[in-house]
Amino acid sequence: MKIAIVAPEVFPVPPIRGGAIETLVHEMALFLSNLEIHIFGISDPDLPLGEKRGHITYWRYRKNILHHILLSTYKLPFKQSTSNWYYWPYSRWIASKL
Repeated sequence: MKIAIVAPEVFPVPPIRGGAIETLVHEMALFLSNLEIHIFGISDPDLPLGEKRGHITYWRYRKNILHHILLSTYKLPFKQSTSNWYYWPYSRWIASKL
């Protein structure tokens, strides 16, 4: 069985920069050793964009220019986390991978 886990786009998984949710995602994936786990998260300069470690495959999203433009200022209405546009670049990337 394959399982996809989507981490928030704040810290990378495994949690090399911290993050409670990222730690929980990583530990849960390690615990489910009899399943094929795919973790989608944010990129980090110290981690490759994609890698496989045992039964876990990591997919990491690198923010592009569109992401930075959409989220460049908090004054824009779609900068608010309640807006669907706020998550659009990251969620679109995940959908394309799935």
